[in-house]
Amino acid sequence: MYTVYRLNVNELNNQFVEILKMLFRDKEIEIVVSEIDETAYLLRLFEVLCGFVA
Repeated sequence: MYTVYRLNVNELNNQFVEILKMLFRDKEIEIVVSEIDETAYLLRLFEVLCGFVA
């Protein structure tokens, strides 16, 4: 299973961790954190939606 969560760091809380534990019960998981370049993300989304796949 592959899941992406986009959120502001201020939205992280214990409830988020508990949800992860419930969704991936008894599984080994990897958590990768990256900073989002909002402009690049929106441009890429526009390209995908318009069919301009690079």
